Amino acid sequence: MEIDMRKFALIVLSGLTVCLAGMASAGAAIVTVTYSGTVASGSDPVNFFRAGDNFVGAAYQAVYVFDTSLGETFNSPTSNYPLGGNFFGSPSPALSATLTINNVSLTFTPNQHGFIRGISDTASLIQHEAKHLSSDGPLSGYVNLIHRLFRFNDNLYPASLTGSFSHTVDFRDDIFAIVEIEYRNPVNGLYSAFVHANFAPTSVTISSGVPEPATWALMITGFAAVGFIAYRRKAKAAMAAA
Repeated sequence: MEIDMRKFALIVLSGLTVCLAGMASAGAAIVTVTYSGTVASGSDPVNFFRAGDNFVGAAYQAVYVFDTSLGETFNSPTSNYPLGGNFFGSPSPALSATLTINNVSLTFTPNQHGFIRGISDTASLIQHEAKHLSSDGPLSGYVNLIHRLFRFNDNLYPASLTGSFSHTVDFRDDIFAIVEIEYRNPVNGLYSAFVHANFAPTSVTISSGVPEPATWALMITGFAAVGFIAYRRKAKAAMAAA
């Protein structure tokens, strides 16, 4: 049996291109949002973040990871959001969140509530929320992490939830940025974490999780080569058996 390897290679490349294009579309829904700044006010009496008396004024960073295709979604040219979580009976668009204060990090899965929003019209706003609720295991409690930046008579912030955006916060930004962390042992009632704080973010960066086009090209070429070799070996074995 004669095998047209060139035709086979074209079939493999065509199939992989379609497959990876679908993966690229799915990847475009993944968004990472990073806020950096300082703790403006609040308390950490259990000293969870090991800052002691220097808790207020300590450096912080909050990193959210969202899948904008999950949950209840609304899309328009000037306003977009997905909203979900156990509280709403739908998947949370917030996949993970990490809060770092004084180089001590807490990472959690926002199972209870996730929300990402962009508005760009006569005013503009970006909003990111993640809430985790736990009632199982040795600890019960919750983490609630919220950032909202609003500008009046200014369309600086993008309505689109994906794509790249970075901004240095200034006096024109109306800021609401908080964290609430409460974890305690349900048996003895002792808290392992009790943090309530307001943040003063100085910067925000938004990036999508889509690989660069060159990366896709390498993946297509690499997978096609693997498929070609596997098919060639199978064909040789079949001809030898004949």
